[in-house]
Amino acid sequence: MGTIFENAPGSDWANKSKKELIETINELQHTLDELKELSTQQQNTEQALQQEIDFTMKLIHSAPTFFLTLTPEGSTLMMNDTMLHTLGYTTSDVVGHDCVELLIAPEDARIATEGLSLLTTEKTPHTFTVQVLSKKGKRHLVEWHCTPVLDLNNTLEYIFGIGIDITERQVAAQALSESVGRYHDLFENSPDSITLVTMDGRISNCNHATEELIGYTKDEIAGKHFNELLTIDSSLIDDLMEKHKHLKHGDTIPVYELPIIRKDGTHRTIEVSTSLLQQDKTITGIQIISRDITDRKEYEHRLRESEQKYRSLIEHSLQGILIVQNRLIVFANNAFARICGYSLDELLAFTPEQVRDLVHPDYQSLVWGRLQARLAGENVPEQYEFLGVHKDGTHRWLEMFAHVVDFKDSPAVQGVLIDITKRKQAALIRIQAEEKFRSIFDCANDAIFIHDMDGKFLEVNKTACDRLGYSKEELLAMGHTDIHSADFKQFLPQRIKELEQEGQMFFETAHLSKNGTETSVELSSRIIQFAGKPAILSVARDITERKRMQQSLLESERKYRSLVDNALVGIYKSSLDGKILYANDALAAMFEFDSPSDMVRHGILTLYKNEGDRARFLDVIQQSGLVKYFELGLQTKHHRPLHVMVSAHIEGDIVSGMIMDITDRKRMEEELKSNVDKLKQLMQNTVDSMATILETRDPYTAGHQQRVAQLANAIARSLNLSEDQLLGLNMAAVIHDIGKIYVPAEILTRPSTLTDSEFALIKTHPKVGYEILKRVEFPWPVATIVLQHHERINGSGYPQGLKGKSIILEARILAVADVVEAMSSHRPYRPAKTMEETLTEIETNKDVLYDTLAVETCLKLFRTRSFSFNKE
Repeated sequence: MGTIFENAPGSDWANKSKKELIETINELQHTLDELKELSTQQQNTEQALQQEIDFTMKLIHSAPTFFLTLTPEGSTLMMNDTMLHTLGYTTSDVVGHDCVELLIAPEDARIATEGLSLLTTEKTPHTFTVQVLSKKGKRHLVEWHCTPVLDLNNTLEYIFGIGIDITERQVAAQALSESVGRYHDLFENSPDSITLVTMDGRISNCNHATEELIGYTKDEIAGKHFNELLTIDSSLIDDLMEKHKHLKHGDTIPVYELPIIRKDGTHRTIEVSTSLLQQDKTITGIQIISRDITDRKEYEHRLRESEQKYRSLIEHSLQGILIVQNRLIVFANNAFARICGYSLDELLAFTPEQVRDLVHPDYQSLVWGRLQARLAGENVPEQYEFLGVHKDGTHRWLEMFAHVVDFKDSPAVQGVLIDITKRKQAALIRIQAEEKFRSIFDCANDAIFIHDMDGKFLEVNKTACDRLGYSKEELLAMGHTDIHSADFKQFLPQRIKELEQEGQMFFETAHLSKNGTETSVELSSRIIQFAGKPAILSVARDITERKRMQQSLLESERKYRSLVDNALVGIYKSSLDGKILYANDALAAMFEFDSPSDMVRHGILTLYKNEGDRARFLDVIQQSGLVKYFELGLQTKHHRPLHVMVSAHIEGDIVSGMIMDITDRKRMEEELKSNVDKLKQLMQNTVDSMATILETRDPYTAGHQQRVAQLANAIARSLNLSEDQLLGLNMAAVIHDIGKIYVPAEILTRPSTLTDSEFALIKTHPKVGYEILKRVEFPWPVATIVLQHHERINGSGYPQGLKGKSIILEARILAVADVVEAMSSHRPYRPAKTMEETLTEIETNKDVLYDTLAVETCLKLFRTRSFSFNKE
């Protein structure tokens, strides 16, 4: 810059103007430095204030999710009100105690411990999901998002976590209970005999139909092997063993018939269907569904003996019967017609293709293949199941019993069909319900006991066995009096009586394990139906640890209360009618009261200068339930103005919160705003002075820069530039030709055409202006705008030959405003053009020389007469 001024022609007056301009710029730079230092101090103050607010806001327990802070060792520092209320704890119950031991379900303790270990060792955020126990033992499945908080030395200071309750257990448990109930009803009320057998052949359970089928009671059946109950022909034993051997290997066993001798010595024939019982893909036993078909066998025998009886019985049979010959239905009874949904006339008129399609495509090869094989004399099973197709398009499970008969002196196949759709569905529901029931029952974390009304155990889960140290067989041989402590046994008769009256009850007791250890439990008992009889279901939750910790939590509550009373920020509770229910020492001192009790006597209303402010505060907190960083203008006891920030929440008609004095901060903000306004005005005055200096050297362009600024500002506002951009553009427009101070005055005012060298000197003024202005730390790109205001969209401009959007938007707007004002104004070397000629010129060259958006906006301003130059 020095070299430019040293080489520029001109008088001493020009050098003096340059000196004054540099002094003005230096003064402006000094002012900017002072303002920057003041701004830095303000930022530091606000940062310290924000840190204090963040610290104190940890006392606010208004988050909608769980919020927990722990020491690096895992002790509870703070739990928000949402979590306390949901889990049924008070602050004294939790603060200072190991979080995992107190809150986490035992089976999830390892997950929580490993998660906290990762947080303390790796010092990075970690997410895990565990079951959290409420004070009453209710389980909440919570997804925890935990973050380690480090001090300046990268040492773990504490851990905070946000928990989201994702519990759906209650709904699932209810659904399971209903499912199990339906399973038992279906099991017990099934007309077919259902028997559950272990893999070694012993009966584990059976329904009432089984008792009626074989003549033994359930007590006689339980635990027995089939060979002990049923007399089976020895010639059939090997065949049965081979069938079950295939079943264990996953093969399907067709339904088979088995002659048996009942307990009373009578002979019966049963139809047997077997399938594997599985849980989690593990084979747990065999399900046997049996049906007494003695009467049916006898019936079929009689049908063969008498054609007349045969027809009469068939027509009135509840089972579907048909005869197929040459792939046509030559006979069908009414029951078969009902099963298929067609009339008898329709069935008898069916084509072979229509007959085929009565069977689902997946089973056609089975059904029609066996029909052809049977007619060919092959030994194929007489009974099998398949899907039939009803007339309405629905599918029905059918059980077929088929054999070859003579019909009108030609072989045919007779089939007896039973619609077993409901039976299939019931069997599926029973299996699913049993799997769900067993899975939840055995995996429950609480001990579960079912005993009869006399106290004998009927069922226990794995947790009960593990906790008490007995095997399941040992417990099932005991009663509930055997596991209760001696002190409690005297109350048991009364408890049972109360339970019979109420149907459900909760109480605490103690259980004795096999080794004599006593465990405190919370017992939830209710009367249920089990195996068709009244029984008592009891769920026992271990509360030993909770009992042990209650006393120590009382001490934590006392310490917590001391922390609140001695906090450095104001903490309070008040009612909606203005009564102060609690205030700590810091709050009383803030409002110049002698003590918290003195403040309580005066009440909230004395603190407000304007009752409307209180109404506004109450309206906000009652609508949303809480307020954060709410600013209020209050007054002290001695009426000294006080500006505060309030964070609070409401429960019922009680408002709890914290108050922080921000009077000094508000004062500093006002001072800063005032200083910024002064600086902006100083900059504007300096720029105006620089523009005046230039115009004194070129009287023909006097006012040019101001008018260009007027038009540039109008275009920019129409384009919705921000106020900050508008201010920077105005600054640049007012002094955009400042670089012409380098050009001799006689060149600027010459009325004749300039030489090439003189015009080249003129073209240096954007670069000279940039060099002058770049040393001033404007908060806007003023120097860049000045440098680029003669650049053109097609790259034909100067000094850098920039193109398109490489030119900043403010410079593109300034270029249009500069050209319009210059062309429409008189110059020594040419007359002024009319405004319409000027507008036609820029319109012709939009998107070539000038920015399209800026040109179109400019044209609109003039042609709608929204703008005109002030050329006074």
